[in-house]
Amino acid sequence: MSKTVGDLNLEDEHTTVGIDDTLQEAALRLLTTSGGILVVLDDDQRVKGVIGQRQLIKALSEGVDATEDHCHGHMEMDFMKVHLKDSLKGVLKDIKTR
Repeated sequence: MSKTVGDLNLEDEHTTVGIDDTLQEAALRLLTTSGGILVVLDDDQRVKGVIGQRQLIKALSEGVDATEDHCHGHMEMDFMKVHLKDSLKGVLKDIKTR
């Protein structure tokens, strides 16, 4: 069993999208990701937020133009930063606390 965050293989759980990419691009990338999560990165490759299927569907249900609206307007920004050396037990405890 994995003991630290670094021991996990999360490659199939997410992919990335740019902060100024359109929601249409986000939808295309979500279709290729089994985990259904997009990590939104700025130009310096720093995490700015996340977009999942729920955020995309919510935006579309509100009538946004997916070819014009950008990811930064629809991403969730409440995420928790963890480090590769962090123990999974500690991270899970912190998640439950939040």
